[in-house]
Amino acid sequence: MRKALSIALSFILVVTLTPIPLQRSYADSFQAASSDTLQEAQSLELQASSDSDEVKILQSRTFKPGVVSKVSIDVEGTVVWSSTKPGVASVETIDNAGEITCHASGTAIIIADCVTIGKKYGFKVIVNDPKAVALSKKAITLKTGKKAQLKLSNAEASKVKWASKNKKVATVTKAGVVQAKKAGKTTVVATYNGTKYTCKVTVKSAKAIALNKKAITLKVGKKAQLKLANAKASKVKWASKNKKVATVT
Repeated sequence: MRKALSIALSFILVVTLTPIPLQRSYADSFQAASSDTLQEAQSLELQASSDSDEVKILQSRTFKPGVVSKVSIDVEGTVVWSSTKPGVASVETIDNAGEITCHASGTAIIIADCVTIGKKYGFKVIVNDPKAVALSKKAITLKTGKKAQLKLSNAEASKVKWASKNKKVATVTKAGVVQAKKAGKTTVVATYNGTKYTCKVTVKSAKAIALNKKAITLKVGKKAQLKLANAKASKVKWASKNKKVATVT
């Protein structure tokens, strides 16, 4: 008679479970302990799995960075544990159990590869940093040729990947600097530990700067007013190439 699979993800405050090199304190627990649970578990095709085998996701939990948890499956034979995103939550195989360490905000699937019975089961671990990771702006409007700086707070800059969904409208550098290219709309995406943060970008055409007159004829002693349209007067510098013929204020 096949032995019923019993699964327990143990997160117990100050407790010794199966033998490990040192006694550890584990986080709050959840448990799935029947073969029925295994049969009815949600299926998910994991792209991160090397052989793309189907993995049944049993349960999920949310933890803070730094939390250490333990997960075990009571089956005969060898169980090897792995994580789809070690940067979010890594796992170490210890005596057929998995010791999970949460690192940074994001979602990881902790996979139990039950080698002997040829099945894989997963536990979803969501790591939520109390210091919320957030994009500095959710929407920006720029004129063509202008730039804006976006920042992802409480994130390691070197691990943030920036991308624009439409580079013809606006581009973004590795440092999060948005450059407006032409009128239109796009979305800039910052990806950090598997989580995407978005900013809507609207680019408007800059009004052309132009001189009100390209040529003028004056009699000696007469004056004429020149204006530079769509320009700040305080930033305009006027000069005459031949002050003996005409001056400009």
